[in-house]
Amino acid sequence: MQLYILGKNSDDKGTQLEQLTVKILEHQGLEDITTNIQGAGGNEIDITAYSQTTIGIYPQKTKVIGECKAHKAPINITDWLKFIGKVHYAREMETNVIGIMVCLSGANGAVVGMYNERHHNDNTIQLIANNKVKIRFFIFSSLPLLLMLV
Repeated sequence: MQLYILGKNSDDKGTQLEQLTVKILEHQGLEDITTNIQGAGGNEIDITAYSQTTIGIYPQKTKVIGECKAHKAPINITDWLKFIGKVHYAREMETNVIGIMVCLSGANGAVVGMYNERHHNDNTIQLIANNKVKIRFFIFSSLPLLLMLV
């Protein structure tokens, strides 16, 4: 089964994937969600959000940054390394940062291999690709976005 987002062009598809991801993050209780944040040197983050919990008597705020890729082909190692660089840069500014990469068409073998080797047991860097995307998005298939499962 393959998940498709239908749109006028690649920018439209990417925007729809971002909107869907925002809805999922809202459902998970994240707050202060913003999209398409421009940083220094033209560094763009598709989604930023915050999660807040209380541990003991002190609040703990965690920043979440997300990249959404609605490409026809799986993401490659260059896409993944750019994302990892954005996460590390964000961690220079704030200590509690989680990075999520949502890939509509999955990730190639180099990305999956690197993720499994370096980040599989690190829940602060998440690769949401291949079957993980389909399962997560199927839950939200009633959203008013044009989705088609084949």
